Amino acid sequence: MPNQEPAPAKSRDWEQQTKRGEILRAAAKLFFEKGYEATTTRDIATLARTSKRTVYAEFPSKDMILRALISSSTAEITETIDLELPDTREDLLASLREFAGHFLGLVLEQRRLSMLRLAIAESLRSPEIGKEIESLGRNKVSASVERVLRHAAARGLIHGPDIELMMNAYFYVLLGNLQTGLLLGT
Repeated sequence: MPNQEPAPAKSRDWEQQTKRGEILRAAAKLFFEKGYEATTTRDIATLARTSKRTVYAEFPSKDMILRALISSSTAEITETIDLELPDTREDLLASLREFAGHFLGLVLEQRRLSMLRLAIAESLRSPEIGKEIESLGRNKVSASVERVLRHAAARGLIHGPDIELMMNAYFYVLLGNLQTGLLLGT
């Protein structure tokens, strides 16, 4: 199987009324209901009311369908992250508080948790999927928060030798075991 990259995703682009969107909607529904392995391209084509040929014309493999879904899901989060660089400590706290509410609202959505469960399960079989989540999602989100914290440190708004440690502590406070518990259904 050639190592192809999915087309860059725009926020919710897979929900548009296109054949590609119909295929992705059908695949998401079936992957969540039946699981990735149990879902066939014929199942996807049938639910999308198209042919297997059309499915393969849009996506060379079932793996590419999953990767496109992951790309779109992570793009929805990363495209909406716009942290302003703070001028005061109050601005910093307000920005981090606003980000926290927005971020948690997105990452804890049931469909996104379902997608993450699926991606985690499939990353054991296909490590590229895990790498994709890391590069498209986690790294971009972390970089945004790190940029704000480094700016705040340079302006003397916060003090500490290790910005990365501060950033990790911030995300732990936000997510802690919450996301893991929700992924496990506990």
